[in-house]
Amino acid sequence: MKQAEFLQKLFAALEPLSAEEREQIREYVEEMFCDAMEQGLSEEECAAQFGSPEQAAREFREGAAQREEERQNGLAVAGRELASRPERKEGGKSLFRPDHPCTALKLDVHNFSLHVSPWDGPELHILFEVNEEEDEIRSERRGDVWVFTCFRKRRGWRMFGALFGSRTRKMEIFVPRTFRGRLSLSTTNARVAMEGCEALSSLLLKTTNASVSLQHCSGGELCCRSSNGALHVEDVHGDTLQAVTSNARVELTSCVWQGACGVHTSNGSISASQVEAGSLSLQSSNARIHVEQVRASSITLATSNGSIGGTVVGDPEEYTITTSTSNASCSPKTRAIPGAQKALSASTSNGSVALQFVS
Repeated sequence: MKQAEFLQKLFAALEPLSAEEREQIREYVEEMFCDAMEQGLSEEECAAQFGSPEQAAREFREGAAQREEERQNGLAVAGRELASRPERKEGGKSLFRPDHPCTALKLDVHNFSLHVSPWDGPELHILFEVNEEEDEIRSERRGDVWVFTCFRKRRGWRMFGALFGSRTRKMEIFVPRTFRGRLSLSTTNARVAMEGCEALSSLLLKTTNASVSLQHCSGGELCCRSSNGALHVEDVHGDTLQAVTSNARVELTSCVWQGACGVHTSNGSISASQVEAGSLSLQSSNARIHVEQVRASSITLATSNGSIGGTVVGDPEEYTITTSTSNASCSPKTRAIPGAQKALSASTSNGSVALQFVS
């Protein structure tokens, strides 16, 4: 999509905002295009960095709504006090801690790879190299939640300023082994990796254009999200899992969930090995799905233009089975078992279905 077409569609989708706000956004986006093309990107590549015009407009509108809410609540940026102060550490890195007891961390940053690990200390803390000329850092208290953000200082519109030409930096988040609260960790254009954190109440790991890795962890409601980035979940136990990405693969290995495990991608394969859940749903498109020794009362496998295969742990006589494809074979065949308490559904097109039950 060319710049002129992108701006036209973006401006139309910004209609709820004031004329002044729309004009500020137009100028900002034009500047982003100019900067990116100076770095050698085409107009189409620049537009792709923003996503669709409708998606970009939605994020601009959400940012405007958030600023208005902050203003109404008396939390305008100019009047905020930092809830924690950085302590300068060796190697030029700054350490941030909450100055109040907290049961949750909500972190939102751009272009930082996030590395999350447990430690033996009593409180959460964040460690990274601060660029005082470019970083706009906020650390505040909202009830029992520690809210930490870091964006580039860029004319008041932070959400897309880091997309073009900024190097990815590393941010480390250390979680006490005794922490039983909630974590919501979001970045863009950089990898998220978490290992060894246990008994979390809830967890969200989110990025764009990069992978998410969750290993050797446990908790309640767990969620991994990306776009154009792979998801890797290994040795994870919890109540539920939601794993969503696009244009990339998803891998689940040695995991147990008491409730639902839902995986969705597009144009990427899904593999699940030694996975147990109350219900298991794996959905993709234009790619294969492979399962190895999965166990659940309800199993749904759906894709297109790709095969579905592997093994299911259980007695086939306990399952109502529904399988379908086109231009290929299906095994097992669709059949209804009167009184069956479990269900298996596998559907694709232009690919075979080949599933076996094992004990």
